[in-house]
Order: sequence, then structure tokens, then C-alpha cells
Amino acid sequence: MILQFELISAALLLLVAFLVPRLGHRWLRKIEAAVGHIAGRRGWAVLLIFIFSLALRVVVMPVEPLPVPGIQDEFGYLLAADTFAHGRVTNPAHPLWKHFESMTIIQKPTYCSVFWPAQGAFLAIGQVLFNNPFWGVWLSCGLMCAAFCWALQGWMPPRWAFLGGVLAVARLGVFTYWANSYWGGAVAALGGAFVFGALPRLAKRSTVQDALLMGLGLALLANSRPYEGLCYSLLFLVALLVFIYKRSRPLTESIRNIVLPLSVVMAITFALMAYYFWRTTGSPWRPPYVVDLATYIQEPQFLFQSLASPKQYNHAVLQHFYGDYHVQLFLRAKQSPILSTIGKMAYLWMFFVGIAFTLPFCLLAGILPSGMSLRDLGCKTSFYWCVIAVSIASLLPLDYMNPHYAAPMACVIYAAVLQALRRIWIWDRCGRRRGAALVRATVGVCFLTFTASGVALAHGVPHQRLFPYDPIGPNFERANLIGRLKAQGGSHLIIVRYSPQHNGHEEWVYNDANIDRSTIVWAREMDATENQRLIAYFHDRQTWLLEADSRPPRLVKYPGPQAVQVKVDDAALK
Repeated sequence: MILQFELISAALLLLVAFLVPRLGHRWLRKIEAAVGHIAGRRGWAVLLIFIFSLALRVVVMPVEPLPVPGIQDEFGYLLAADTFAHGRVTNPAHPLWKHFESMTIIQKPTYCSVFWPAQGAFLAIGQVLFNNPFWGVWLSCGLMCAAFCWALQGWMPPRWAFLGGVLAVARLGVFTYWANSYWGGAVAALGGAFVFGALPRLAKRSTVQDALLMGLGLALLANSRPYEGLCYSLLFLVALLVFIYKRSRPLTESIRNIVLPLSVVMAITFALMAYYFWRTTGSPWRPPYVVDLATYIQEPQFLFQSLASPKQYNHAVLQHFYGDYHVQLFLRAKQSPILSTIGKMAYLWMFFVGIAFTLPFCLLAGILPSGMSLRDLGCKTSFYWCVIAVSIASLLPLDYMNPHYAAPMACVIYAAVLQALRRIWIWDRCGRRRGAALVRATVGVCFLTFTASGVALAHGVPHQRLFPYDPIGPNFERANLIGRLKAQGGSHLIIVRYSPQHNGHEEWVYNDANIDRSTIVWAREMDATENQRLIAYFHDRQTWLLEADSRPPRLVKYPGPQAVQVKVDDAALK
């Protein structure tokens, strides 16, 4: 829906810009001069983008409230956040752990999230400081947008870098699932921006501060998207070595101010990662994600690999999700690699580029002189596209992909768009400044789309209908049930029963880090003996049976068909 609006608004604004290029030129020039003055104060510009991003997300809270988790990955990150927020690295395996098995978590050798810890750490900050992990998402998005502005300042004039930060707020920092779920994206994009912005600064001057920022970026990538982050970072590290080799300053200065600080940061990072792996899996070389692969996942991570031998599962829902759905997803992608590639490219285009950011490249096709080559575009632009190409190439062999997989290169995409806008800006057809008008129209499309998104949400348009490319699926029914039981008071044990046709993406069984002390404990139904052991263990709780696939889901007191029923109605949360 939002893409259609973007297309219509783009057609109208570009037509006006081409036919009446000087429309509003006088007052637009005054606004641009004022923005240019603010952008020239680089540090203040970065701070302003940070505050603007945080404030704008709070302003739209009435139409885009606190997100409700629903996707399995979100619960994995929330488990990590709850663990870290309580001062623990992991949690001991529960004696009845089979009842609590679920996607994106492991129960043995310890109970923890399978994911890398950076996103969970940000969520933990929100949970500790503001009593809700969402505010960690909010903080990460603000830092991401500010880091975009800072990074772009190293590659282009300040006013264009400031525009990049504003566009990042409008396009990524408010209405996307990066800002409205617990799934991540902003943390990896933040790390990618630090690496991207540090390179030109280190090429110009040898400062410990910039080396530390690059190291911080690499550390964030290693602990959020390690594979994609490694592929993304390789070109930057090679370019940095070339700069060090070719610069006229003494090699000892580069080693002291660049290589040594960067090495120290990475050594500390790897040591902390090894410690985290050791605490969670018992081995400093084995991440929880690898344990998850070995325990549950049959399909490989890359299309050129072969299926592993079938796994043994304790629950039918895990068999359906891992052994059936995921395997079929892999086989379809492997059998149709061209369609899989087209799908991934289209997915990335819809999320990062859309109609608004496609315009600059389409306009360049008519503006640039014929016979131009990539060499004529300059070293900076060529480097942007090399990084983007390598990053995309690293994603294509994956059997599955979401936009946050490509988060490390997000800032580079914005740099490429801004570079195209800069080239269009100086185009002067017949002395009428059509280039400037076309750039203003492109920026106007972004702001109109942002405004239309807020208006549509205010009028009740569901988020998934408005942004069909956002892979989020909140479980309002589960959240509503939690609210009702907490209002009722006491402690509860909910035994979840699924039908044979259950959709594995609608998972209910997720728990807090400390299961025994949780107000509500979610457990899978097993045989009668195991269920009685579970009930006896939690004997001081009210025990319920949840038939999750009834419509609406049905909650009854356990065991008995004559028990009072409690309907799970999500109308209050929609």
C-alpha cells in the first residue's frame, strides 16, 4: 500500500518539478540555507539527528504503540535481554526443560537465546533503565540515525550528510520493523556506519579515536550479524591497509594510532565473545547458534550445501517447523535459485530503496552524458557500489533472508543515494535549475510517504497491510492473555495444546529467564505422566490448559472439560 502511494506522489512531484522548477524556490532556498548552517556544526548536527529520531518515535506513539512480540526471533532476543538485565550471562537448564523447548532458544547445556548478544544487550538497557526492552530498540534506532549522519560527514559535505541522517530517521527509524519489533537491524546498521565513517577519517589523519570507533563498529557487527558483517568489513580493512601503506607519514605512527588501538578493541571483543560462548555452551569456540543448528536444524545455511540427517524432536510442533517447513523452504530455494535471487533482490529493494530512492538513479540515466563509465563516477562512488555488491553477493547463497541481514550496508546505500542526488543537484537545464527541483521533489516524496504512513496508522490501517514487506507478526492474543492473568493476580502455569495443523510461526511457549520465579509459566503439553510431573513441580500455581488453535484461543482450568472458560480477546490491543 505504501509503495503505491509513493509511486503516485513521486509521479506528481517530479512532473511539477520538471514543468515548474522554480516553484517555491525562494523560501526553499532559505530553509536549505538554515539547514546548511546547522549541518556545518558537525557535532551538533549529529546530536540533533539523535534527538530528532528519539523524539519523533515518541511523537508517533499514539499511532505506533509499544510493539507486541510475535515472531520466534523476537522472543529469543527478549530472553537474552531478560537474562542480561538480571546480571546473568545465561541460565541453568531447567529440570523439566522438555516442556519449555521452543524456537530460537536452547535448553541444554544452558537455557539461553541462540542469537549473538548485541541486540539482547540493547534490549537489556531498555529493560533496566525504563522497565521495558522496547526502549533499547528506541535507543539503538536513535544511535543508528546519528551514526549515519556522522559517517556520511566523512564522505561528503555536511549538509548532504545531515540530509542523510534526516532521511534515515524518516525511512528507517520510525515506522519499519527495525523500530517496531524486537528483531533487530539498527544495531548491525550502527556497527556498519561506524566502520564506514571511520575509514575516510583514518585515511586523512591517524587518530586513536577514529580507530576505536572502527573497532567498536567491528565489535557490534561480530556480535549482531557476524557472517554478513565479516563480508561487509573485508573491503574496509583492505582499503585501510592500502591507505596505511601508501601514506607519507611514518609507519610507526600508523601502527601506534591505528593498528594498535584497533587490535586491542578486537582482542577484547574476541575474549568477551569466547567467555560468553564458554558460559552458554561450555566451549569458548562454540556459540549457542551452533548448538541450535546441531540440535534442531536440518537444512544448511547456504544453498550450495546439502541437507543434514533428520533430527529427533520431542514435540510434533518442532518437527513440523524444523523438519517440514524449513526443509521445504530450503528445497524450493535450491531448486529455483534464479527465482530465489530475484525474490531476495526485490525484498531488499522494497525495504531499503523503494520508489523514492529509485528516482535518483533513474534520473541519472537521463542526465549523465552518454559514454560514461564507472571510472568516470569517481573513487568514492565506485567504492560504495563495490561494498554494496559484495554485501549483496554474500546474501544470495543464503537459503533465507530478511532485510536486517543486510543491515551492515544500510549507511552505504544512503551514501550512494546521496551521491546520485548531489550529481542531479548541479544539473542546470536551460538555466532553470531543474536539477535542484528534482532533488527537492525526491526528498518531498520521502516526507509525504512518512506523513501518509502516520495518517494511515491513525485511521486504523494495520501495520502489515501498510508495510507488507515488514516481516512482523505480533501475537496480540498472547499479550492480551498475559495482561488478563496479571490483572487477576497470583502465579500461573499454562499448558499449551496445539492442533495437528498448527502454524509453527504462531508460537506461544516462551518464558522469562528465571522460569520458576515467573508470574506466568508457559509449557508444552506432553503425555499424562509428564504433565502430572510438571503440575506437581509447580503445585503452588493455578494451572490452565490453553487450546491455542481454537478461534478465539480457549483457556480452561486444568484438567476438566467442565471448567470455566476464559476467552482471549485481542480487540482491546488493536
